[in-house]
Amino acid sequence: MNEEGDMNSSAELEQETTMDPRAAEFVLAQTRERARRELEINYPLLFIAWGLTLLLGYGAVWLAVRGQHPYRGLTNTGGVIWLVLFLVALFSVTVRLGVIGRAVTGVGHAGRQWAIFLTALPIGSGALFIEAAALSHAGASRQVVGVLLAAAPMVSMGLVFCASSAVRLDYSFLALGIWLLAVAAGGTWASPVTILAVYALAGGGGFLLAAAIQPWIRRS
Repeated sequence: MNEEGDMNSSAELEQETTMDPRAAEFVLAQTRERARRELEINYPLLFIAWGLTLLLGYGAVWLAVRGQHPYRGLTNTGGVIWLVLFLVALFSVTVRLGVIGRAVTGVGHAGRQWAIFLTALPIGSGALFIEAAALSHAGASRQVVGVLLAAAPMVSMGLVFCASSAVRLDYSFLALGIWLLAVAAGGTWASPVTILAVYALAGGGGFLLAAAIQPWIRRS
């Protein structure tokens, strides 16, 4: 009796654990789709964050210097504007890590990502200000130095997106990179004050437009 009971239990267990091939394929497809959604980067959200970063960052500096005649830069604007720029940069980095950090490197690397970003940000900013100081030491006017400080981040972003398009084979990234480079080059013909408004509206607006059309590009 025990042997018969054991045989019946084994048969029932085997029947329960045996899965129809179509059901197994359905479960596997669901698992792959769930993994794809978890690892997929939400580029529209990322573009919105970057667009707001340019809009708020350049816009804040423009508000701080718009009434200067002659142009003096941020030397006499107090510490509030630097706090605003720091918070805007921190917002951009936080969104970037939140949106693509986990998808690209996994949860275990989040701490190291923060360390790298928070190290690279002051190093990059320091290098830019050293170059600006060198130009000023060589006799460049405040207007020239102001144009350099405004244009350098925009040029860097444009080059990064153009390079990323080659890695990803994504023409939308190439178009955005070319747009940012065109805005950066065109803005340098404006005054040191006007260039900030151009970069805020055209640069930030370019990212916001890309966020709006990115889902449509993905579906086409």
